[in-house]
Amino acid sequence: MSENTTTLQNMERLLQRLAVNNAQLRAENRRLRQLTVNRGRGRILSRALDDATAMLAWRFAGYAVTRDACRELGLPERRWEWARALLMAARIHDGSDITEPAFDVATRKLASTHDRIAESGDIGALIMRRRKREPMKATGQATNRATQRARQATMQAAD
Repeated sequence: MSENTTTLQNMERLLQRLAVNNAQLRAENRRLRQLTVNRGRGRILSRALDDATAMLAWRFAGYAVTRDACRELGLPERRWEWARALLMAARIHDGSDITEPAFDVATRKLASTHDRIAESGDIGALIMRRRKREPMKATGQATNRATQRARQATMQAAD
């Protein structure tokens, strides 16, 4: 009977220690998630580095790194845009293909550009190099009649 009691006490101590460890890890994880590196623009930059490195590896392995080819390899379009923008900021990509002939030089350039952008905290260099999209016209006419009627009704109510 005393063996069962000591075993039970040992298990309770172990459970308490695990609960404390779990609480500490949860607090640390919460703190790490709040770091700039792991949220928002920091996450965009770190994912862009990972995806750009994968694109370099694919290109030097003989694969195409076009948007469609990368989508087939599992890289979503938006992440492809960010990775391509990072490659262009590193002057490895000219907008249509990889221009650096040596893989190790390309990865060094990519890493140094990532570090420079991360240090400045400004991803403007990447934003500028993303594909151009049609600007949304906030003042343009509504395309469906229900929206037009609602706009007319608010204008008449304001008069």
